Amino acid sequence: TAVTHIGSSILRQADDEVQKLGPNLVQVRAGHIRFGRTATATNVIGRTTTVSVDDAIAVRNSVPQVRDMAMFLQTSKRVRADNVQTSGQVVGVTPSYAKVRSLDFLSGRFIIAHDELDLAMVCVLGSSLAERLFDYPARAQDRDIYIGNGLFRVVGGLDAKGADFGGTSFDVQAFVPLATYPRRHLNHPRTF
Repeated sequence: TAVTHIGSSILRQADDEVQKLGPNLVQVRAGHIRFGRTATATNVIGRTTTVSVDDAIAVRNSVPQVRDMAMFLQTSKRVRADNVQTSGQVVGVTPSYAKVRSLDFLSGRFIIAHDELDLAMVCVLGSSLAERLFDYPARAQDRDIYIGNGLFRVVGGLDAKGADFGGTSFDVQAFVPLATYPRRHLNHPRTF
């Protein structure tokens, strides 16, 4: 009985993790990817080559079972609000990213199509990053922060979510419009 209980408990925990991160999620990345394991996390290790927006659309169009797609780019940057400075992951995303990754909101909204079209300098903060910058995540709403040298307005905040299977924590990320991201961080408008 104890072994059966432990086994079903582990299965429930695994199912909860999959549901939290998106049960039908498939991630496509460029280049050679391999997973490395440390004592505390599993990390994605490898080199990444360029994938264009057109490449991503071609992948989506060639697989009819794909219901939605969310392109993204990410890098580490210094993030600053008032006199507080910390590091975080900056993720350029499309509006569908929140739905695809099953993100829940503490306040505000996510990136919208209008932000993409206007190359808006707006962002959504993960819970831990908002807490580091403002002590309480709810205080981040409608505040200005610097991501690198760019001034961004916080339009939303996420509930705590934790890390994905690759070890990347959503809670330490700042999400910006994908169209804004390459111009601000890569100086190239069409690659990710």
